[in-house]
Amino acid sequence: MKIKTLLAFTAFTFSITAVSANDELHGCYSIKSGTGGSNAVPPNPMNSDSIEGSFEQIGQYEIQLVKTTATKKSKPVIKINGPFKGEIIGQDAYGTTYLNHVLGSSDKAGLIFTSSDAAKPLGFPDKGQIPISETMNPVKGTGKFKYLDSINSNIQVNGAINIVTGKNQFDEMAGTLCFK
Repeated sequence: MKIKTLLAFTAFTFSITAVSANDELHGCYSIKSGTGGSNAVPPNPMNSDSIEGSFEQIGQYEIQLVKTTATKKSKPVIKINGPFKGEIIGQDAYGTTYLNHVLGSSDKAGLIFTSSDAAKPLGFPDKGQIPISETMNPVKGTGKFKYLDSINSNIQVNGAINIVTGKNQFDEMAGTLCFK
């Protein structure tokens, strides 16, 4: 009897995690962790060794989400991951760079759009590496992200960009993604 109950509970828990990860998301989720990496897109494809003047980046990301209303014992982790594109839209006199991003999902089931994201340098270049803190402002979603609540969502990313190689790495993520 105990084995049947345990199997039923395990199947039920697995189905909640699998359905939540693949269907439309609802409620608020805390970002437990995440990573991302990108390459600057050379403005002149014929000279791909130079990233000077690049305004775009493409890469991959992974974010681990935990529903904020989940109990301590049953906090299933939902993973969203896939390709992303970033585009520089401006810079201010204090060194803050403004960007827009599109985050895709690996299952091709939705997109998250951000707007006026602010990337601030946290130090000076060391061999081309600049530590960065970036606040991303999700504004719209499609597919499984279509109920995105832009007022209550934000993503904080910390990492480093390399102004020589164009290879960027982000190893710390925090924030909240909410869906109506």
